[in-house]
Amino acid sequence: MKNHVNSFLLICLGISIGIIVMLLREKGQTPGAKSAADGAAPPHPSAVVAPPSPPSVIVDAEPVESRSASARQPATDLSAEEFEAQMRRVFRGDASEEEQLAFWDSVRSGDKFDQVIKKLQADVEADANDTPSRLHLAQAYVTKILSAIGPEKSIWAAKAQDMWKEVLAIDPDNWRAQHSMGFSYSQYPDFLNMTGRAITEYEKTIALQENAAEKRSQFPNSYLELSRLHIKNGDPSSALAILEQGVSVHPESQALADQLEVMSSSFKFEDAVE
Repeated sequence: MKNHVNSFLLICLGISIGIIVMLLREKGQTPGAKSAADGAAPPHPSAVVAPPSPPSVIVDAEPVESRSASARQPATDLSAEEFEAQMRRVFRGDASEEEQLAFWDSVRSGDKFDQVIKKLQADVEADANDTPSRLHLAQAYVTKILSAIGPEKSIWAAKAQDMWKEVLAIDPDNWRAQHSMGFSYSQYPDFLNMTGRAITEYEKTIALQENAAEKRSQFPNSYLELSRLHIKNGDPSSALAILEQGVSVHPESQALADQLEVMSSSFKFEDAVE
């Protein structure tokens, strides 16, 4: 039981680090891309793959240039009516990316968080097929990890993963839940040997992406993340192949192009096996 709890704590730590790194990362720039572009000697590929995008915390809307008044105002400063209105905007998808991030940051602890959780749990219980509420509830659980202490982190991580599984049971083609599952397994500690499972989940993610009618700005990251997992698994040939696939699908992605260049120059690949 103790080992199980410790494993979850490590998972939560990885998710939390991923969230922080992703929030700080500039749009369209990945670690290592600048040095490759500048002609510096490339580091090992596993060190320059973009960090995984955090499940459910990063919203899908395009970034805005300035913070709106509603985004600047913490939820704790809002009246009950104003908070209800803000919460509805976030859950409907009407809020900007910055507004949504500000909302989740301000409600991750305290009475407001409890209010959000109760509302979403009620929505989930009321409708067995309500995938948006389940995704929002998973997002709330992941956000809570940042303010949770000790073993409590493992509880919120498990709750989030349960929600993604429920979404996929309802809608197997749901990219957001599928990507979140891949990321989650990629954060397991090495001794649990979940890299293969993470690779499988990311392969499912990419299959969904390539057949999706609506493209997302996060799609190129899936190739970077899967490439990183292949490197971790000791399979640079598969890492190279997935990067080549990514560049062919997303020729606009400078991060993929840079990583492919670094990968190609860092390993010697045989064209054929005698």
